[in-house]
Amino acid sequence: MKASKRSAKFSLESRIFDYLDSSDNSADNCSEDKIEFITEGTISDDGETVSLTYIENEFSGMENSKTTLQYRKSTPYIVDMIRKGKYGAVSMHFDNTVKRSHCSYNTGPIPLEFFLVTRKVENNIGGSEKTLLLDYIIEIHGSAAQRTVLRLKVD
Repeated sequence: MKASKRSAKFSLESRIFDYLDSSDNSADNCSEDKIEFITEGTISDDGETVSLTYIENEFSGMENSKTTLQYRKSTPYIVDMIRKGKYGAVSMHFDNTVKRSHCSYNTGPIPLEFFLVTRKVENNIGGSEKTLLLDYIIEIHGSAAQRTVLRLKVD
């Protein structure tokens, strides 16, 4: 297959739950923020790997950061997120089979270390729905700090 790259419009919805009690991971014990925005980006497909790239806007709190979501067609349930911007760079690994992964947010002089707990990856980018859902928890020092449910739709 010949590599392709095309422009696309992405609709993003991010529900962020801040845990009030880190010993309870239920949504009942959380405050919730919801962010929705539409942005332009690109979809690249080299035959094996698909990359969705867009620029974050002011609604996400990471204005002008470049975010790439990438997966191999043979393992669509494993998605990597690479985000680069004025506050540094982070690489996050979402995997339905390996639920917990170590991440480092390189903010310059002091990196922030955390664990990412994948609750669910639903990747339908190649299907008729053209959606990607990432449901994950960020743990800092073993305590759940934040749960995010990110839904991306290619329009």
